[in-house]
Amino acid sequence: MSTLRELDRVEDRIRQHRQVEKRPVLLVEGPDDVLVMRPHIAPEIVFAAGTRSNVIRAVSALQEWGMPGVRAIIDADYDPRPANEAIFSYDARDLEGMLVRMGVLDLIIDHLGSAEKIKKLNGASTLVAKLIQLGEEVGALRASNRENGWGLPFRNVDPASKTDIRTLVFDRDRYIRALIQASETEVTFGEINDALSTLAKDELGPNGKDVLSFAAVALRNAAGTLHKEACSSAVLGAQLRSSCALELERSEWMTMIRTAVDEASNEITHPRSMAE
Repeated sequence: MSTLRELDRVEDRIRQHRQVEKRPVLLVEGPDDVLVMRPHIAPEIVFAAGTRSNVIRAVSALQEWGMPGVRAIIDADYDPRPANEAIFSYDARDLEGMLVRMGVLDLIIDHLGSAEKIKKLNGASTLVAKLIQLGEEVGALRASNRENGWGLPFRNVDPASKTDIRTLVFDRDRYIRALIQASETEVTFGEINDALSTLAKDELGPNGKDVLSFAAVALRNAAGTLHKEACSSAVLGAQLRSSCALELERSEWMTMIRTAVDEASNEITHPRSMAE
């Protein structure tokens, strides 16, 4: 389905929803976001728009039509934050990154890994801190790629494939060369290295899925004995999201989102006071 057609369908569903129920709308990117949010927010008000850009476009379109009570959550990614107070982002680079920060990955590693091996690594939290550092190496590449428009195909090259399963040493140089080889970019290895040396860090941390890729490597040998198929980044992502309810429920971020939804509801029930 094309992005524009998907966006039209989402906007139609929201208009139909508002005709039946005078309740707020919370737009998110995809079905994973819906599954995570629905235990904490009234499920009938949560809608998936498909992509980050679809969420941003849908919010703008609904506001232009004069529809009150619309809020949204997007991944921060490596893009500029939209200048729209109705759009919020996760308290990290993406949903998975936020859940890693909340300590959910620590729990998963404790459950799936080898207690003896994890102890030798000084505990799951110490291991996760190392995995985050590895993720930041990939994150620096992602940020530089976005800033310079290199067109590197991160979806086609898993950082786990360039990581030693015993020592968790990530060969960034091999990873960069693999990205260049898998792309049609004209940028050179040296130009990428030069750009990385001058890149400033921000507070959002790495892409959570990159951290999960490194966690999958760790659970195969350094911190566990799982087969590759049993601890892929996709499998760990599903476990991360399905195990996050308690930490998410008591987080300041969820309190902020609930407040935003309450304010959205007030826009619908008290339109005059909001206009004033």
